[in-house]
Amino acid sequence: MKVATVLFVLLLGTTAAFAADVPSYLNTLSVKQYAALRNNHGSDLAIKIYLLGAGNAFMLINLKLEDDNMSRLYCQPSTEMVIKADTYRDIVDHTMKQLNLPAGDATDDDSILDVLLIGLRHTYPCQH
Repeated sequence: MKVATVLFVLLLGTTAAFAADVPSYLNTLSVKQYAALRNNHGSDLAIKIYLLGAGNAFMLINLKLEDDNMSRLYCQPSTEMVIKADTYRDIVDHTMKQLNLPAGDATDDDSILDVLLIGLRHTYPCQH
């Protein structure tokens, strides 16, 4: 019991320390914010971490949908295939170009997560 408590406190402290280094706007990253950060090479690691977390969340949602015999969000060729942070970033960048973002109708409310999901659906389409 004590070991679990100590590990929890260490994990909480590590998470808080990491979160302090990540700008608060990364919690709800918009298309415009992503574009601005993408041009700042010092922000590359934060973008990769953000997209990796989002991509992993989408993957877990897909696994749950599949377990429940429901349609997946996108159809990655293999659940054993690992999608790296660079791949997620490339998918977002390619999708933004296809959608002509952030020019046009993009606002601060447009989430980069929407762009990532659109890109995942185009990159790994499902055969219905």
